Amino acid sequence: MSFTVKGKPLAKPRNISPKSVVLTSDKDSVITFKWTNLDPKANTFKIYLYINSGLEQVNAQMAVWSNELTAGTFTGSNGVLDTTDTGYVTINAHSVLTKNHYTWKVFAIDSKGASTSGDTSGFDYTDPATGTMTFYTKEKIITTTSIPGGIIRTLLSRLSGPLKCRLRYSAGLWKPRCFFYTDFNGYLNRDRPKVLTA
Repeated sequence: MSFTVKGKPLAKPRNISPKSVVLTSDKDSVITFKWTNLDPKANTFKIYLYINSGLEQVNAQMAVWSNELTAGTFTGSNGVLDTTDTGYVTINAHSVLTKNHYTWKVFAIDSKGASTSGDTSGFDYTDPATGTMTFYTKEKIITTTSIPGGIIRTLLSRLSGPLKCRLRYSAGLWKPRCFFYTDFNGYLNRDRPKVLTA
């Protein structure tokens, strides 16, 4: 089934950089995402950074980082947002990225919550300071036999470091909790930035 929502869409944000490049951890520890074609009717812009889900038989992108910025941040010298202005946001790549192929896109959002997304751009990032988490889950079914657990949700608590997790309120404290999903055979490998200590 399909349906149509009436209304005039916002201008599509147009990615400037990074696009179709290889970034390295030693030269690109900080990365600035830039886009243009900013619609004056937008009041916020939201950027998403994705990697492939890594799940067998599931063609999906998994968001690894996002940020929302007010449109007023990007107004030019005349104080009014227009399509020639440039949006931007900077991230500390060492704390977010691992060796992987990334794609990103920007959404323009108006005051009513309607949005228009720009096209996706991609880049590769290489970072030698990467640790790998490997999970293998089994499900015990009433008998003593174990079988691989397919698509199991794994919950981790982050003790320290840059692993991005959701916060959960428990016993008067906000605690980071991380969710990962295994493949259909119960396996999961995930690269994450290492925390380097002196």
